Amino acid sequence: MAKDHAVEKRQKLVGPVVTDPILAEALAQAIETDNPDAEVYVDDRGGYIRIHTPRICRITRKSLREALGYDMHLSALEPKMCAFAGRMWYVDDEALYFYLEGEVTEEELKAIQEARRDV
Repeated sequence: MAKDHAVEKRQKLVGPVVTDPILAEALAQAIETDNPDAEVYVDDRGGYIRIHTPRICRITRKSLREALGYDMHLSALEPKMCAFAGRMWYVDDEALYFYLEGEVTEEELKAIQEARRDV
């Protein structure tokens, strides 16, 4: 389950920021599914909700569909975000990555690039 607490400022976190609590819950669930080895932080600030993981955050259309109960194009997610942390990279409409350019290893960045080519 996602951590529901304020995040230490020293950690380098990436991911979406939304205002809709239903979407935030679905995103947290999808992010937990797509990032099984990462700690997921949910920081509800009242007016907005941050859903973040350290360094790399992957969201797939499949996991978001399962969490929401209906299909949502990942491209439709961007206008629903009031902000995001990190760089955002779409892999067609099947996966979305948030990452910090200087914080991912060369192998991790190559894996993101390969995922984009494979779709």
